[in-house]
Amino acid sequence: MRGRAGGWGEGGREGGGGEGREGGERGREGGKETERKGREEREERRRERRRGEENEGRKREEGERRTKRREEEGKRGRGRVREGEEERRRGGREGEKGREREGEKRKKEQGEENEKRRERGREEREGER
Repeated sequence: MRGRAGGWGEGGREGGGGEGREGGERGREGGKETERKGREEREERRRERRRGEENEGRKREEGERRTKRREEEGKRGRGRVREGEEERRRGGREGEKGREREGEKRKKEQGEENEKRRERGREEREGER
């Protein structure tokens, strides 16, 4: 029995025996009616949560299926057109090293472009003199 200290006999969480308290009478909660409503609300929330989890699971499964299919189609479509596929794996975009190399390449190219721009500017200034 979950009554307060000093117990009120049997029946419900904190009511005494008999009909139980409807709202407004002494006690922490309204009594039997409130207890029933609370239980219904809790069950409803539990049902909602379960439904949500099921949907999440279904969505995740569908997503995984979709990605798997896409990967398969990709493999079928492209095959081994580019020779040097392995080389690219090791030193190309995929690997950490490859990414570093790409960055260095980009830096180098930009440096060269800047150099050209500077030269052009210098030539124009000399032409104005």
